[in-house]
Amino acid sequence: MSNVRNVCAHYGRLYNKRLTFKPRLFKEEKAQINNNRIFAAIHVMQRLISKTEGNRFITNLAVLISEYEEHIDFLNIGFPNNWTELLTNLQTKKVQ
Repeated sequence: MSNVRNVCAHYGRLYNKRLTFKPRLFKEEKAQINNNRIFAAIHVMQRLISKTEGNRFITNLAVLISEYEEHIDFLNIGFPNNWTELLTNLQTKKVQ
């Protein structure tokens, strides 16, 4: 996560960038998520935040994605077709 933070802090590019340090995913997640793109880092970050903040995060991310959707190639950021479902399912598994 510190690598992603440093890219952001120094105005680096995350779009179409392969992550240098791959986030660790659970076995069942590896089949669904490409762990060398930004979505994997987003997925792991969401694991670390509270359920309330996670729900807000999903909503804000969905709004941001919909605003720029016509300019985004989802393969370049590693977002699977069911990205909202994956993040939402992760939130519902959390205990408050």
